[in-house]
Amino acid sequence: MKVVFKLIAYMIVVVTIFKVNTEDRMIMLGEVRSYGAVILAAHDAAVLNKSREAEGYIVFDEPVGTIRFRESLIHNLGLNPDMTPKNTAVFSGEIKVVGLYFVGDDKVPHDPMGRPIYPYSFVQNTTYRGSPITVREQLFGPSVVALIEVPLNTESKPVQIKTAVYRYLDKRL
Repeated sequence: MKVVFKLIAYMIVVVTIFKVNTEDRMIMLGEVRSYGAVILAAHDAAVLNKSREAEGYIVFDEPVGTIRFRESLIHNLGLNPDMTPKNTAVFSGEIKVVGLYFVGDDKVPHDPMGRPIYPYSFVQNTTYRGSPITVREQLFGPSVVALIEVPLNTESKPVQIKTAVYRYLDKRL
């Protein structure tokens, strides 16, 4: 009988360790997938305004970039058009865009010659879940800054914010 109780105790320990390990791996998988997807989406959102490019400035076409950002997230994370996951194995609910900021040459200070000054300390206040948050990034060129909220499908149901900065590299550099 003593052996049976020991065996049951060992099985409880093994099952607990397995469960914790599985949850950690699911969280890591969700983090990696969401971070990669938001980087790709920020890249896809960096659509240039061609009329300003002729003037020598890098300025983003924000309406088109916003649509491309959303389309890229839908494609790379396997989401429905309403931003909910098609397969809930990793994500448990709607992926929300917390912030999408296009910081082109038109939104940074310029020197007396009219050239944009980089590096630029980007600071943006926004509201997340009813509370104010501040986004701070050091930008070294025209960039797209994106924040998304990702609910993960594990027992603890964590919600994470993923931030990506895509720097547009042009021929001037």
